[in-house]
Amino acid sequence: MLTKFQDNLSTTNLIPPKSKLLVAVSGGVDSVSLMHLLSQLKDFYGWNISIVHFDHKARPDSNLDAELVAQLAENYDFKYYLGKNYQKGRSEADLRKARYDFMLGLLDDINYDYLMTAHHADDRIETAIFNTIRGSDRHGVTSLAPVRGKIIRPMLPFSKAEIITYAELQDLPYRNDSTNSDINFSRNFVRNILVPQGSMLYRNFHHNFITRLNELSELNLKIDHKLDDILSEISHESGSEAVELDKVIFRGFSEAVATNILVYIMRKLKPGLAASRSTILRSERFLKTAQSGSSMHLKGGLHLEVGYDTLKVTCQPYIEGSNDDMMTHPLRINRPFENKVFDIRQVGAESSHGAVGLKPQKLYVRYRQPGDRIRPVGMRGTKKLQDIFVDKKISKDKRDFWPVVVNQENDILWLPGLAVNRDFVSDGEETIYLKCEVKN
Repeated sequence: MLTKFQDNLSTTNLIPPKSKLLVAVSGGVDSVSLMHLLSQLKDFYGWNISIVHFDHKARPDSNLDAELVAQLAENYDFKYYLGKNYQKGRSEADLRKARYDFMLGLLDDINYDYLMTAHHADDRIETAIFNTIRGSDRHGVTSLAPVRGKIIRPMLPFSKAEIITYAELQDLPYRNDSTNSDINFSRNFVRNILVPQGSMLYRNFHHNFITRLNELSELNLKIDHKLDDILSEISHESGSEAVELDKVIFRGFSEAVATNILVYIMRKLKPGLAASRSTILRSERFLKTAQSGSSMHLKGGLHLEVGYDTLKVTCQPYIEGSNDDMMTHPLRINRPFENKVFDIRQVGAESSHGAVGLKPQKLYVRYRQPGDRIRPVGMRGTKKLQDIFVDKKISKDKRDFWPVVVNQENDILWLPGLAVNRDFVSDGEETIYLKCEVKN
């Protein structure tokens, strides 16, 4: 499989040499195999690789997934980043959005080139069926492409069976997500019921399905090329943040042509945007019928404006504060954490004067993340780290590199010099002592 994987990379130039790669690893067989394959080729291609894991907190034992990924990252000597879902009872779509928001935001924060995911051939079939049932357009059916913006999916040529065989032959440790068998989740119903039934009823089901998807992908490219030609003829202005159209010409198009052009513009300005059909139709009607001076804001950061003789679609990106570095650093006796201001290290009992004593567990250091909270000693309930920084008059320029000590579940244990989590303070028996020094 390694040879086939490298042959595919050589043929497609999917991952350029010397790229900085952030690899999404869930702890399952697909992503663990991807991490192993990339590690085997890292030196040959000169890649810089880091690992990211997002804990959805959808299962009581999800912390074990995070712990496995952290251990594998340490074994491979890769940097490790951990995100955590802070909201409960969210839908599949919400969880997926939270995961990608975190990972793509991190990609920008650490200035890496690509996010690598372990989607495979079986995922392409499941996604096509799932999106067809939901009423997706031609792009939705073929949405699982090898490249989408900064997301790269190098495992698409491989089936699930091939990946499992590779993992077993390489003796790779991985975890099985018990929620994958719960058919109350719509995607799992497609995966565990519809696709197996198709394989039983139709000969060469997987092969024929993938062939048709490839043909539809090629057709989509031809259609998009034609739309690009049309757009160049009717646009007064076209850039990465706005497209301005000739109002008279656009309003003369049929609904089918107008909606396809509008979807093409939306995807051009906001790659990966999944606008619903009702939103697209409502937007098309607005651009065709609204009076001059009217405007409409769409979910996802797009804005429509009707001028005297032009129609304008504008991208208004959402901007929030980012961290200089969100790496999760394993904290061990022989692996202290250090940045330009702080030095945090684990010490023995004999050197514990002035140290914080915590209950024994695996410890990591990272920087702040959106939604971070702690249960401070001497207080009831929780408190946002943001509020603690404000109360302690910590300037904004210092907050981004202030270390946060967490455990494998991403619970915040200690904000050095500011707060300790009362739930994790040592009870006097076994204790881990941590010291923090501030550099001059």
